[in-house]
Amino acid sequence: MMMVAIFLFIQIFLFGTIDSSGKMIQESVLIKHNSKIIDHGYFIFCSIEGDMINETTFSYSLNLEKQTFTVTLVGSEIMSLDAKGENYTSQFNDSEDWNRERIGTPIEKYFLVFDPDFLVWNNLEKLNFFLRVCKNE
Repeated sequence: MMMVAIFLFIQIFLFGTIDSSGKMIQESVLIKHNSKIIDHGYFIFCSIEGDMINETTFSYSLNLEKQTFTVTLVGSEIMSLDAKGENYTSQFNDSEDWNRERIGTPIEKYFLVFDPDFLVWNNLEKLNFFLRVCKNE
């Protein structure tokens, strides 16, 4: 039930815009990737509507040799933008920038374990993919 609520909340922001680092991004979901080693880490998705932020965090583990992965929903939180600070979104990327920074690099092969089109998808597609994977586990 919680997964459905999170999914519906994310869908509400499908047509929103986000002002990040002084530029308007015609995208409703931003992404941040954290890892100490590339095959284990976290994806954090951020949606902003007005002065509210929806932050959804997933942990992941990849096995490049076996071409397998696991994804776990760590949590989802709705908070005020004021609570995070005005520079909060500068930690996140839009789809185009995030994908471009990884395509053609040595780490590209890790992200393709999720799906061959992972680095073509926009952030909403990535978020929906992770939600579906978590729902099916």
